Amino acid sequence: HNWWGNSVFVDYESGNWCEGLTAYLADHLIQEQGGRGAAYRRDALQRFRSYVSESRDFPLVEFRSRHSAATEAVGYGKTLMGFHMLRQLVGDDAFRAWLAAFYREERGHRASFADVRRTLETVSGRKLGRFFEEWTERTGAPALALAEVGAEESQQRWIVSGTLRQRQPGDPYELSVPVVLQTESGALVRRLPLAKREATFELTATARPLALHVDPSFDLFRALDPLEVPPSIGQIFGEARPLAVLPTAAPAEEIAAYRGLIDAWSSEHQQAEVVRDDEVSTLPADRAVWLLGRSNRLAREILARQPGIAIEDAAIALEGRSLPFADHTFVVVVRHPAAPQQAVGWIAVDPAAAFAGLARKLPHYGKYSYLGFEGNDPTNVAKGQWSSLDSPLTVDLRPQAERSTPLPPLELEPEPPLVAAPASGKPASHPGARPGGG
Repeated sequence: HNWWGNSVFVDYESGNWCEGLTAYLADHLIQEQGGRGAAYRRDALQRFRSYVSESRDFPLVEFRSRHSAATEAVGYGKTLMGFHMLRQLVGDDAFRAWLAAFYREERGHRASFADVRRTLETVSGRKLGRFFEEWTERTGAPALALAEVGAEESQQRWIVSGTLRQRQPGDPYELSVPVVLQTESGALVRRLPLAKREATFELTATARPLALHVDPSFDLFRALDPLEVPPSIGQIFGEARPLAVLPTAAPAEEIAAYRGLIDAWSSEHQQAEVVRDDEVSTLPADRAVWLLGRSNRLAREILARQPGIAIEDAAIALEGRSLPFADHTFVVVVRHPAAPQQAVGWIAVDPAAAFAGLARKLPHYGKYSYLGFEGNDPTNVAKGQWSSLDSPLTVDLRPQAERSTPLPPLELEPEPPLVAAPASGKPASHPGARPGGG
């Protein structure tokens, strides 16, 4: 780390703010400069949803260092999202001024979240006590929902009204919720204050509204609805007790290899229940599931429900790309047909020598919905996320007769990055830049 951690030290007893700030000013900034900031933030929220159960959650003031996917999702992901929300709250100019002031005042000292708050309040002129209490001392995250949303035309204007709610347990957060009203002539971006359990709103437009979107750029740290993101490998690795279903029809050595694969992923945080496919009539709806083996009798029916998959006798096509089963290993994750918040994953390994490499590599591909590998090593040759989403935080406002066709894509200009990338192509000199990972 260039500045944070080496010049401004961390007061670990009061929480490690450094990793999240560095991730925000390096990894996130690089993506933001390329117009991919929203995707990066979505991935951070998806990791929190996948890996952080209630029993694994903790407040940021208790974060010391990462030692698991859950501690990384909180200590890095939640912290960087906290800094992103602070930046939006005070504005880019004040946020950049705070970075410089924080460095000048705390260089050579051990700094805490309280020091972050104090210096930011001084620079911005804002009181941030409630913000820091909610985001550094509480566990969990707000969960948003829309209700009673409708559009009416009145005096050559359109009025879109509804109710925005927080549905997480515990006290409500004080939020400024980004919403986008998509109309025939463009997008209107607004922020709705939400400091209580729910609030009504009205938005006015001169063009016919098409849809209302809540936080489409993932600017808030929040609990994602399952339908906002594609099912992922990380969901299954984040499950404390997944069900692993072995292929009864497979040769004994293949069954043993799949059982060994599941054993390799066992830890104090995850212990799978292992059964045979002739012992299961219905997949459980309360946890994630691995379906193991190409001959698994449950797999084909489950996979057939997912658009983008075509299974043939000797090959599988994933979003139009066909790969042979021979000498290839596949991992495909879809939604549970009866419980969309749960993931069902299918693994088919060929050749047998690929089992060892897959056991080692697969946990590092948590955000993906499907993967293809080739050979003994195995080498990744295909990866992707399903694109078919149906977020409850997007409300179609078109007349009922028009809703059988997809909405036009929501086109939003990316927000300007905190620091623009240099035109020369040389590495940017930005706050907290780091030469390598950390």
